Amino acid sequence: MLKLQSALEYLTTYGWAILIIAIVLVTLFELGLFTPKPNTQCIIEAGFSCSGYTLNSQGVLEFTLNQQTSNPVNITGIACYENGTLLTGQAPYNPPSNEVFMPVGTSTAFYVQCYSGANNKFSGDLGSYFHGSIAIYYTDAITHLTELAEGSLIIPVTSTQQILTSGNPSNQNTFEIKLTDITSQAVSSGFQQKIVIDPSSYAKYGLNANLSNLEFTTGEYGSGSPIYSWIESGASNTATSSVIWLSLPTGITANGGTQTIYMNFFSNNNPVLSGYTGYAPQLYCSSKCYQSSYAQFDTGTKVFTDYWNFAGTSTPNGWTTSTSGLINDGLSLSNGNWAQTSSTSYGINSNQIIDFYANTPYVTACNWYGFGYYTVATANGLIWGDDACTGSHSILPLVTGPNALPYSGEALNGGLPSLGNYLLSVYWGANGKNEYYYNYQAYASESNTLSLPGVTTGLGGTWYDANAITINYLRVRQYPPDGQMPSVDIVGLLG
Repeated sequence: MLKLQSALEYLTTYGWAILIIAIVLVTLFELGLFTPKPNTQCIIEAGFSCSGYTLNSQGVLEFTLNQQTSNPVNITGIACYENGTLLTGQAPYNPPSNEVFMPVGTSTAFYVQCYSGANNKFSGDLGSYFHGSIAIYYTDAITHLTELAEGSLIIPVTSTQQILTSGNPSNQNTFEIKLTDITSQAVSSGFQQKIVIDPSSYAKYGLNANLSNLEFTTGEYGSGSPIYSWIESGASNTATSSVIWLSLPTGITANGGTQTIYMNFFSNNNPVLSGYTGYAPQLYCSSKCYQSSYAQFDTGTKVFTDYWNFAGTSTPNGWTTSTSGLINDGLSLSNGNWAQTSSTSYGINSNQIIDFYANTPYVTACNWYGFGYYTVATANGLIWGDDACTGSHSILPLVTGPNALPYSGEALNGGLPSLGNYLLSVYWGANGKNEYYYNYQAYASESNTLSLPGVTTGLGGTWYDANAITINYLRVRQYPPDGQMPSVDIVGLLG
């Protein structure tokens, strides 16, 4: 009897404590505290690896992809999925194009939505785990073969903070730009639009030292389509003026029509490596410049109607020269040598203008020579050159031909104001209207009555002086409607 009484007293005294302990143990078991946590991992095959990976409760994966394959690649899509359902890769959220160029040894940050099924976005509570796979769709930049690299992904949900996977993913600043055609003539698709910016004023918004993170697009925050651009000058964020040319993807209607484009500064993407932003060939140096060699990232052929940078030592396709050795990262002419396009279908054309960037040496020989619209066989042309019988001076505009020419009207004499490197332009409009520009400043304009045999010529020139002229690039672009470039209004930073 005493033993039974002692047992009842023990249960009465300690029973509630035992019950409470049991309830706590069950609760802890339900919370998973006694379940071993899986090892977090992100493992990808075929020369890729990932680092810095996190997952939020909406299933958005943020990670850095490291590229260590044998060749540069273009990332065309990324997929994150579980349950063994291989999904089509989502176009990368950054940059604005639907692919990311990654040289060997580089890393790029990405955001990607993870899925638990074909149409079901993954979601989970803090501490829950995603067990699935990751797929990298890419194209080898050398072999152009399409490849797929798959891997395994085990990662916990560590944040409830929403990550923007459309709009601005907080990796760029974007400025809206409004273009307006104030003339009575429409701007056609593919028109070469000149834009002048002050890079030094955008450095605080993330424009980097050599402008390599600058890209223009048709949509906000790098959305829409990328626009090919070509930086002519001022390729530094300390420069106060930079001339940039764009190839507009669509036209602009006349009499006040507008087009809106966007200027983006990316923090984790390089549009130069993606091939949409480029530089004039001579904008290179061993440090600070993004180009380390002549014409390394030149997009001129993507922007202009016709374009030649004379890179390397080979004669470009469609050109002939008087002798070998005239081309060596630029075209140099002297001592009677010449170079010209094989085609002579240029000449009088009110819809185009030619520009070439060259040094301007003093000339001394008593002969005519120059560069611009020119055909060797007929000696016809409108050129920047000289007939230096009047003495040593810098080059000036000339009209050349076989009938007691060269010819230079009184308004054309005098030469450039000083020696140096100049962008020289020639416009050969209808009815013999000629216009000459240097560094976009009007030098001379005339409507001469000379009748050149035929109305077509090639592009190029001849140079008799011992002081060589060196041309870095020659381009053909559309002449602005009524001679007026559409106005450019940088509206402001998108919020």
